Amino acid sequence: MKKNENFDKSMIENEMILLKYQSLTEDSIFLKDEGPTGYIQFHFVNDGISKFSFNKNSYQLEIKKGNYLTLYNPERELPIDIEIINKGSVISIVISISRFHNLLSSESSNIKFLDNENINKKHYKEDKMSIGMQTVLNQIFNYNKKSTTKKLFLKSKLYELISQIFDSNNEVSIDQCPVFINSEYFKKIRLAKEILISNFSSPPTLEKLSDEVGLSLKKLKIGFKEVYGKPAYQYLIDHKMEIAKNMITNGKLNINEISDELGYNNASHFISSFKKKFGITPKSFLNS
Repeated sequence: MKKNENFDKSMIENEMILLKYQSLTEDSIFLKDEGPTGYIQFHFVNDGISKFSFNKNSYQLEIKKGNYLTLYNPERELPIDIEIINKGSVISIVISISRFHNLLSSESSNIKFLDNENINKKHYKEDKMSIGMQTVLNQIFNYNKKSTTKKLFLKSKLYELISQIFDSNNEVSIDQCPVFINSEYFKKIRLAKEILISNFSSPPTLEKLSDEVGLSLKKLKIGFKEVYGKPAYQYLIDHKMEIAKNMITNGKLNINEISDELGYNNASHFISSFKKKFGITPKSFLNS
């Protein structure tokens, strides 16, 4: 199993855990975690493809980006065993069924597997994510890890995500949002992100990017920040710093070479960006 430098596990509150997995390379990463009895799991594949293994690899289920998997078995543990492929990313919520039931007690009669008839039956189901759910996931991935309000922010976003899973009117509310006039708008914002990260060493100007995706500069700026939680170039810098961290850990390139790979004119600018992002210099990070 390869060590994953982009794995984060947070206890949001009692009996409610958030797990974030992200691969920045084309290599597969294998992730395992406990899945205690009496807990329900939601796995959201935000990018790439993920393979979920069950019963010691006797059965596998492939989930593509834009879909999510709900798992619950009251009779046995469900260990988390995921292979994330080709720069994929997954966010998982693991919550006890009792805590989950309390959260949705007033709506539980409308949720099939929470009613009295099904509460003790296993539930395995794949569904397609809404635009609103994808937006929340992007905000979780791009939130500042060092923020003093991190736990409060994540808690609010997980509640929002859970509510959207069972909100039958979710798509209508998203369509009415001024940012998400329609799904085509969201696709253009996502395309802008993909163009930026595909050309991270020599990115286009915002004016050129807006022309490429077919949005006005104003709509691109507003939409990008709404979807990804930060301005386009700040998102790109943070993405480059995550790549830099992997490069440093890999040990194949020195600081000057990494700086060149990332498109910096000189190493001092790269070092300054890295320190601003992580609080330490690349050399200190390597030594630690």
